[in-house]
Parts: sequence; structure tokens; C-alpha cells
Amino acid sequence: MINFLALLPVLSLASAEPAQNTLRVVADSMDCDQNQGVCIATGNAFAERPHDPEKRTIRAHKFTVYFSKSEKDQTQQKSEAPSTELKELHADGSVVMTDRENIIRCDRAIYRHSSEDVELFDNVHLTQGENQLNGSYGYADLKSKKYRVTTKEDQVQGLFVKKTKAK
Repeated sequence: MINFLALLPVLSLASAEPAQNTLRVVADSMDCDQNQGVCIATGNAFAERPHDPEKRTIRAHKFTVYFSKSEKDQTQQKSEAPSTELKELHADGSVVMTDRENIIRCDRAIYRHSSEDVELFDNVHLTQGENQLNGSYGYADLKSKKYRVTTKEDQVQGLFVKKTKAK
């Protein structure tokens, strides 16, 4: 199995520092079409921002990354290509998202960069420490760290573990 590694510094992630603008994507294969503004990473797909203080990562069978070209600004040289900006990342198949405090699992997720939120679909499990919420749909606001889990079938299930003080 050969991993194809793509460092995509052209996907702007709302920071002036070039190192912080990097989205690292690793997958078994990757197809990108800059004219259409889409990259598809298939097989053991993994993405991270290497310099993200929240240490956010996402894994899935497949990613579809949508981006848009930004207009050249006056500081860019004529020979420089316009930069691109991340719009959305769609993750499909055994999705696992992590940060410093949470593990989110679901079948499918849509991350919107401009609002830093994620919609979670099917078999949603949100785990924080020993606490867990389970349902069929979820929403995570990554800026405010607010989460919501709902379900169509039955009821949302929650497990809340009381922390005990060490003696």
C-alpha cells in the first residue's frame, strides 16, 4: 500500500503565517482538479493542520475537498498563482475526528471552514473523556465548542460519568 502525501499550503486556513496555512492530507490516492476546485482523497484518508493548537485531525475512507480561488492581491507578483481557500471538506466512511478534548465518530461529515462547524450524519458518537452522546445526526461548532446530537429513530442516548476526587 503506497501512501500519497500532499502538502497543500495553497489551501488558506485563515492565518497570515504560511506554516499555519498548511493542510496536510495523506491518502492511498488523490485526484485534484484546480479548475473545478476539488480534490478527492481515497483510501485511508487523513487530514490535519500541523500547527493547529487544538490538534484537530480527521480520518475517513474518502475526503472530497472543495476550494475556491481567491483574487490576486496587489502584493502578489504577476508570476504568482492566485491562492486558493478551503471551503468545505466532506468525509465519507468511518469518519473519526479528534481534537485535544473530543473524539467524534460518524459515517459522514461535512466541515465548513468559514464558520468552523461540522455536520455529522449517521451513527454519531461524541465522546469527551468518559462522557458520550449517541444519535443519528450531530452538529459541532468548533469555535464555541458547542455540540448537539439528535436522532430520527429513537432517543438520543447519553452516558455521563461523575468524576470522583482522589483521596
